[in-house]
Amino acid sequence: MSEKKERLNLNALRVFVAVASRQSFAAAGRMLELPTSNVSRHVSTLEQSLGLKLLDRRGRKLRLTEAGQALCERFAPLLLDVEGFVDTLKPAGAALQGSLRISLPSEAGPYLLGPALADFVHQNPELELRCITTLAGVEGGLEDMDLAVVVGRGDLPDTSWVAQPLAELESVVVAAPALLQRYGTPTQVRELEQLPCITTVDVLGGAPWRFVQGRGRIWQQPVMARVRLDSGALAFMAARRGTGFAILARQACEQAIAAGELVVIDLDKQPAPLRLLAIYSQRKYLPQKVKALIAHFRQALGAQGRG
Repeated sequence: MSEKKERLNLNALRVFVAVASRQSFAAAGRMLELPTSNVSRHVSTLEQSLGLKLLDRRGRKLRLTEAGQALCERFAPLLLDVEGFVDTLKPAGAALQGSLRISLPSEAGPYLLGPALADFVHQNPELELRCITTLAGVEGGLEDMDLAVVVGRGDLPDTSWVAQPLAELESVVVAAPALLQRYGTPTQVRELEQLPCITTVDVLGGAPWRFVQGRGRIWQQPVMARVRLDSGALAFMAARRGTGFAILARQACEQAIAAGELVVIDLDKQPAPLRLLAIYSQRKYLPQKVKALIAHFRQALGAQGRG
């Protein structure tokens, strides 16, 4: 008599994927609204039914075994698609529910999107929001996010994420009057190779700076990176003190320009605009709550632009 084949427990699989993405039983329990003991039991049940060890529980941090990694890579996207498809079956206008995990870029995110995000949460009281801020962008390990907003100039690096544009912010090269008295005013981007500039460490790829040339092509210009700061606010303050030339979003330094504290440098190429992008993992069915938040952000950013 043949042995009865054990059926795969899809609920236990869903719990395992949550544990794998967060590397924590407790964090997965909070997301799934389950006691930690139940989460652990589901994973143990799955391991027993498969006859495989999926998690290495030694040490302070959970690690996926080779089998666990393979299982997660195969089934995590399918579970996301199932969740998204079920979401599309809900009637139009139905209340948005469940957990929504998002990432915003540090500084620019709260400044540009903070009020809009607060309004969205207020308008959807049945949503449970989890929001982090980070400078890391698409390379920052955002796999367990439903949506990430990132900033960039020019083309994004190749990624498995889907990107939707939210807004473009005009950028300008600026310098303090005292710096221009000391070094003169450049007229060509190549001159920046010999002038002190304020650039970034990792954000936006650091040096070189990106400019737009004919037919919208991106020109990458190496600059003399005297100071590297992964902070737009610090770059603005350093530029205002005359530390070096800086490339900033015009919106962030408009008042300083109007007050004469910073001067816009007219070069032979225009700085590439700062692009605000909504990115999410590739999936066939995008959940309604993610679609709604993207639309809300676009509306809010459009209103700011008109204002």
